[in-house]
Amino acid sequence: MRAPSADDFRALARSSPWLFTTLHFTHRPTDPRRVGPAEAWLQRPGLLRVEDENGAHVVTGVPYMRRRLATEGTSPEWSVSPPDEHEPTRRPDGLVAARPAGLEVDYDDPMWQSYVWVAMLDPVELATGTRLTELAATERR
Repeated sequence: MRAPSADDFRALARSSPWLFTTLHFTHRPTDPRRVGPAEAWLQRPGLLRVEDENGAHVVTGVPYMRRRLATEGTSPEWSVSPPDEHEPTRRPDGLVAARPAGLEVDYDDPMWQSYVWVAMLDPVELATGTRLTELAATERR
């Protein structure tokens, strides 16, 4: 297994909305102030179910909907669509080289407890302005 390059890692961070539409995972927070562990099921767009020590929580929608007002027609309409309806620029390996831009694309996943969940499910912040060192390919479970 070859170690990924920094460009590979950044492309992977940009690719989340196109790599999967469903995800089942267990989150074990390292911050003692957070409830955990929590088992979660994500179904894109807009559905997150979380089970923790306090029970089941279902979150729908997205935290920061970016919408634009359509000016055509007789009545105003809000228009926004999930990223899977917009094809990104891809690299030869299928990972995303550049995301579609524009206010009509909504990248956010549902938020539970804090923005950490949104960032964890779509880590695009790691694609730019980060210094990456000691990247390695490893196997987990």
